[in-house]
Amino acid sequence: MQRFFLVLLLLAACAQQPQLADTEAPQPHQAPQPIIVRPDIPRTPPPAETQPTHTAMNTNEPATWADFLNTNLFARPAEQGILVGDANNPFLFGMKMGSLMPVITRNELALLATPPPVAHGRVLRHENFVRFDFGEETSGELRFDRDPDTGAVRSELFFAEDAPLFEYAYLLYEGSFPLLLGQPLALFGHTYLLTDVSNQSLELKGIDTEHSLVLANGSALRVDGKRIPHTRVTVDPWSVIIRYTADDIDRGGIRLRAGESLREKLRRPEALLNEQFDIRYEGLEQNIENTIRLTAGDTIVHLRYYDRFGAEQELRIAGLRDGHVGFGDEAVLHTIECAAPCIKEGERFLILGPDGTSHLFEYTSLSEDLNLRDRTTGERHVIELEEGPVLLDGAARFAGRPYRVAVDPETRLLAVDANGDGIIGRTPSAILVHGGYEIQFPQQQPEDELLIDIVQPPFGEELTARIAERNGELLVGIAQGPILTRAEHSRFWAGATTRGLLVTLEDSGNGLLGEELTITYPPDFRAGLVRVTG
Repeated sequence: MQRFFLVLLLLAACAQQPQLADTEAPQPHQAPQPIIVRPDIPRTPPPAETQPTHTAMNTNEPATWADFLNTNLFARPAEQGILVGDANNPFLFGMKMGSLMPVITRNELALLATPPPVAHGRVLRHENFVRFDFGEETSGELRFDRDPDTGAVRSELFFAEDAPLFEYAYLLYEGSFPLLLGQPLALFGHTYLLTDVSNQSLELKGIDTEHSLVLANGSALRVDGKRIPHTRVTVDPWSVIIRYTADDIDRGGIRLRAGESLREKLRRPEALLNEQFDIRYEGLEQNIENTIRLTAGDTIVHLRYYDRFGAEQELRIAGLRDGHVGFGDEAVLHTIECAAPCIKEGERFLILGPDGTSHLFEYTSLSEDLNLRDRTTGERHVIELEEGPVLLDGAARFAGRPYRVAVDPETRLLAVDANGDGIIGRTPSAILVHGGYEIQFPQQQPEDELLIDIVQPPFGEELTARIAERNGELLVGIAQGPILTRAEHSRFWAGATTRGLLVTLEDSGNGLLGEELTITYPPDFRAGLVRVTG
């Protein structure tokens, strides 16, 4: 009986012993407190409407950002960093970094795969990530810019002044920073000793780095006691967020041109906290580019382009007539719908198909029926005509769509609804080319030249090409568009528009007129290469 009573006393004594977290002597500035699991810690989350699209991240479309950040946490990324975008989601011009890569986690960037914090022998769940998506404030736009001094156009990654560059966040899902006082804490790939802590500030001394940090809520980041401009820190007991904004370094922001990086542009590169972290613009992606090419011969000009399906097409669009430049070589090319019949037998006109392809038709003959030939495919079309009040009317079916035609029986002149809208009017014809551009022929033409507009709806006209005659020879050039410059000993003049439409002209000794004009497009389908390293 006495032995039984002694056992009960021992069990009671053991049951009354407190947990280690409660009995351990508190460190300076630290109140003893238990480890608490916090499933909903305060933070600055990416916009709820923005979903991660980068395929290197979680492709299972998590329901929440917390799910996203905690999926595949142990996958280790490649050391060389990560490209913004991929083959399925290229980083196109006019886009911003955050739209393709809202956040980077330890799955993508090696320096974020840091050891977890430990409090009282217990490993605490945590996460850290870099954020690029800030809704309407998102910067980091891929675009073209013209140098105001030289007129040269170059591609660039642009961060507007005072817009966010990125944000680094460290989140505790368990415990709090006061529990980690005097313990190692890994931030942005480096390990620090947490030397002082409050509910709104942290002081850290580098262990594997020579730098020390002061993180105070609502203040700028301090590195080695020095305030870092264009940073803002948010601190609470469970999270640290450091936001970096763009300084006015180069004409209203930070401009990274091909081969340049963010680190080499910053006045205080130590602000990035880790010497491995950088954002580098590597230039244009090398891919197959579409072209519009005008090649001048002795008496004709060839127009070569890619239709909307990527197939190469060729038209002979211009020639010399009585010393003047005109459409067509052996036949006239009509580029505007006639309000009344105006196309003669043997002349040509453009038809815009319902699929967006442009075809060159020829009015070959008129008998009881109207005979047309598609010179793009070689196909012949015979259209039955019916007698109308004034004209002979009919409908040519092309690619499944009816195109109204009208013939004056006395003059044998033809009018065609060239775009298939059912109305014969004065709608200009256009050639749709791959990449969303149009080749248009202005209604008003000068007497001694022929103008051709290269247009990208809805942005408007990009440039106007010209075909001119000099000493009985046809030449091509630019009437309106980018400034063309020629390097010493080069055979080519070159320039670009601010949307990235590139122009080269072969020099023939006639100034800005030459034998071949090449227009490379389009900027919206040309991707840039941006790499985040760490």
